[in-house]
Amino acid sequence: MRLGILLGFLVAAYGTSTHADEYKDTTDAAYCIGVYQSDLENWKDGVQSRFTAGKIADVGQKLFRKQAFVEGAVKQGRLDAGTASKMSTVGYADT
Repeated sequence: MRLGILLGFLVAAYGTSTHADEYKDTTDAAYCIGVYQSDLENWKDGVQSRFTAGKIADVGQKLFRKQAFVEGAVKQGRLDAGTASKMSTVGYADT
């Protein structure tokens, strides 16, 4: 009986920590979207960026992947759209 309770507790704790990690990953990805958007806009406007012209395509691909990841998380209900938007705005402003 005690073993069953212990196993139940461990499974619940693991599920909670996994969910928290997924939430952190999605909010980090949303933040990165804002950073990448700012970098791309600055580069297109001619403002010196921390990226050279050769690396700008890589930034565009990273932006696309992060957007797809966050959109999937929003559709699955792991992150709400408002939080994703706010984190993206913060990332944009921080750059």
